[in-house]
Amino acid sequence: MKKTSKTKTKQKSQISRKVRSRKPKHYSVHALVIAIALLITGESALMLNATAADWKGGLAILDVSSGVSAMASDVAFVSQPTVQTVSAVNEFYNQAAISAAQLLDASAQTENTFAFVYGVNDFYKLSSQKLAGLLDVSNYTDSWGPQVAGASISR
Repeated sequence: MKKTSKTKTKQKSQISRKVRSRKPKHYSVHALVIAIALLITGESALMLNATAADWKGGLAILDVSSGVSAMASDVAFVSQPTVQTVSAVNEFYNQAAISAAQLLDASAQTENTFAFVYGVNDFYKLSSQKLAGLLDVSNYTDSWGPQVAGASISR
């Protein structure tokens, strides 16, 4: 048994010496020029022998124009909830700015300060409720069931 293990290690060492002793082949420049010339000649022969029908068939394979229009409609469908939410938030802030400007105009409110404070408090209470209603995206859960960090958006 020891003889077989010695012969196996001897064979392995001989193989590894052969692998290490191989030197890379250096081709002459003339051989490389001839190989490239043959390659270019073959490619040009293929191109010149192709008919117009062959070129049309190749272009039909590479045509992705239908995929571009499908992708554009898919992107519009996917981004529709985000666009609606952003426009609703924008409308909320526009209306809130107009209402706040009228409400916070204290030039006429010199007598009853508490009514002014309660009015501002009611404005912010109402606006926070309206904003929570605008940002509620639970109606989209039926169609795509969003998951954010493992928690679904639902009531």
